[in-house]
Amino acid sequence: MRAIFLSDLHLRGAQDERLKLLTERLDQEIAVGSLTHLFLLGDIFDLWVGAHQHFIQEYAPLLSRLAKLRDFGVAIHYFEGNHDLHLAGYWREQLGAQVHVEPQLIDLAGWRVRIEHGDQMNPEDRGYLRLRAFLRTPFMAWAAYALPGAVTETIGRSMSRASRKWTSSVVMYRDEVQIRKMVLDHTQRVWQDEEFDVLISGHVHVRIDEQIHVTSSEKPSGKSVRVINLGCWPGADRRSRIEDVQVLELRTEIQTAATSTGWRWVTWSGGPR
Repeated sequence: MRAIFLSDLHLRGAQDERLKLLTERLDQEIAVGSLTHLFLLGDIFDLWVGAHQHFIQEYAPLLSRLAKLRDFGVAIHYFEGNHDLHLAGYWREQLGAQVHVEPQLIDLAGWRVRIEHGDQMNPEDRGYLRLRAFLRTPFMAWAAYALPGAVTETIGRSMSRASRKWTSSVVMYRDEVQIRKMVLDHTQRVWQDEEFDVLISGHVHVRIDEQIHVTSSEKPSGKSVRVINLGCWPGADRRSRIEDVQVLELRTEIQTAATSTGWRWVTWSGGPR
């Protein structure tokens, strides 16, 4: 198996240079044919709400590549973020992706992996958590599909601005020490509910890759867990310090005498074009 994990591109339309880079890389994946899983951990777009033709037409080149990957048997998982909501109508029903609103535990090549966007990692960010719950009410789900595309886009832009407003100041102002602590504390907290080997998240726009020791009352000896935050792509926001495109990959290689499985970061671009 071979899996790729992407998060927080915040694509801003058909002319976005990062969209060109993404489609070029997906063309290479189609040509090589070794990809088995593609995980999109949310905020791939700066705005996508519902299944309106506006979004489908705007990102048609990307969607056509994803459809080819699907046809080749690639399992596509999309975890909704705080800028891409109510995706099931298109991404699941038409594109065949598995759409997730909440964190998931998935077994990958012998690893128990918790995967999530990451916008629920800070329990103190009550304003945003209330906003998140409201945006996923039945009424908002209805509005995402029932209203005209132009209206949905206008509302969506307002939702996007509100989401940024309510995101905690720690994340907003890139206090990377506090962000790291928040992510590691979250890992310890959720591991007590259900154990896993690796946690992968996005949302905070800070790249993290650490091994930590976690414990619980039922398992005081604990275990070592790898904590990964995918960061973001250059241009996702003005405050991010990330200047290259690093993509997380999980690969299983069958060799003559054994099978090796490993995580690695793959460089897709040295910086914004």
